[in-house]
Amino acid sequence: MVSFPKFLFTVGPGKVRLYDKEQDGEFDVRKVQDTDTEDVVTEETALEVTLSLERDLQEYLSRNLSQLADDLQFYTDEGLTGREVSTEAGKIDILAKDGDNSVAVIELKASKASYGALGQILSYMASIKKELKTDAARGIIVAEDFDNKLKLGVTQVNNVKLVRYKVNFDFEEVS
Repeated sequence: MVSFPKFLFTVGPGKVRLYDKEQDGEFDVRKVQDTDTEDVVTEETALEVTLSLERDLQEYLSRNLSQLADDLQFYTDEGLTGREVSTEAGKIDILAKDGDNSVAVIELKASKASYGALGQILSYMASIKKELKTDAARGIIVAEDFDNKLKLGVTQVNNVKLVRYKVNFDFEEVS
């Protein structure tokens, strides 16, 4: 069986909601077709949608870091741009600093974040602290939802927080 992150489920013309396995039944990628284009939805195209959503989330937060905390701004010292910052542990989605010049590592997940995200962000934080020779770093995991193991794990770490995002669509009749 193919596993997919959360995605939108069409419920009527111009109306969507998040897919719910219990309510909507099993999703079988081999049976789904777009009736307008006859394109078959594949695991690859579903991954592209997920990556696109994560890029869109990154783009939005890059311009609106204050949505996460009032004093956050891009980390631009040491020649870094604040986005897709390469470290020994991997690429940090967004690197920011706060009013005290403490580093904030922001990890984005397009759908539900699993407990593995905690190890990922802690590795990024340790790596960036070492590379920037700083003692202070905090982590923010931004996702649509969080599994219970992650929520439990974060209670034991005082410098990592979870932030849930919500997507809202507004529609306006043009004609």
